[in-house]
Amino acid sequence: MKITFPALLFLVLLVLKATHTVDWSWWIIWAPFWVPLSVAAVCFVLYGLALLFESEEARKQRKVVEALQRYSNALRKRS
Repeated sequence: MKITFPALLFLVLLVLKATHTVDWSWWIIWAPFWVPLSVAAVCFVLYGLALLFESEEARKQRKVVEALQRYSNALRKRS
């Protein structure tokens, strides 16, 4: 079984909290799990906002690029 870095860090912080070596809040102890999730959520929201406020010209350009990629993939499959 492979243990990830956030899980290992959480275990270390949990042991430190349980042995009263540190007197930190539980928010800090659980930070190895919620910080990456929070960063991912913020990135997801920013990406959604970028798509929401995308200009019409950029939207048309993106559709043309996607169509060219589909056409290129279709040509590659034929050969």
